[in-house]
Amino acid sequence: MRADRPGPAALLLELEGVLADTVAARRAALADALAGRGLALPDDLLARAADGRAPAVAAARAAELLAREPGAPGLDAVDVDLVALAATRSFADRAAHGVSLVPGARDAIDALADVVTLAIVTRAPARLADDVLALAKLDGIVRVVVAAEHVAAPKPSPAAHLRALARLARIGPLAPERVVAIEDGPDGIAAAAAAGVLALGVCRGAPDARERGVWVASAEALTYDALVELVVTRGVRGT
Repeated sequence: MRADRPGPAALLLELEGVLADTVAARRAALADALAGRGLALPDDLLARAADGRAPAVAAARAAELLAREPGAPGLDAVDVDLVALAATRSFADRAAHGVSLVPGARDAIDALADVVTLAIVTRAPARLADDVLALAKLDGIVRVVVAAEHVAAPKPSPAAHLRALARLARIGPLAPERVVAIEDGPDGIAAAAAAGVLALGVCRGAPDARERGVWVASAEALTYDALVELVVTRGVRGT
């Protein structure tokens, strides 16, 4: 590493969409939850609501999109909470049957582990995070895991990122400007920005995934040199 191009010292990785391919399961879970209330969204709007979002945020987004559909019944706050709960349960049932790793992600992250400290900051439940890390044989490499149940508010709240930063700081000195969040959607990018860390997104087809931040096309592009070139040398902080 060149002295005039200091690279990241730690990565805060979203598990879903970056390491684990949960896109279809999240969409189906939200569709199930809406169907339970006699509602449905077209596939493109379902993707816009579900992709890269925690269930509570996805349910709220679905309610916004449904409100724009002519003749569609509205969802009040209680309905949104119930849809989020149903989507959470449906996703857990689907994930219990196993999830696939994003092609190339495991090797890319394993290589990065040689030069940076790794933390998981995810909307996934802790059990799924543990299972995926074990499947990818990364459980002995990742130093910190912050999962859905570890914080009160999901992304775009910075709560999970801030919790991870605090835990990493207890391991050793860490300059925030040398921390990079790897995310899969605009909510994660916004959360990273609010936490004051650099952000890089992996775009896997979310319709509005390029609203904020700097994006790469696949997990295979997550090399150390790419992080330096695309993020650190540009000084991008989720904007």
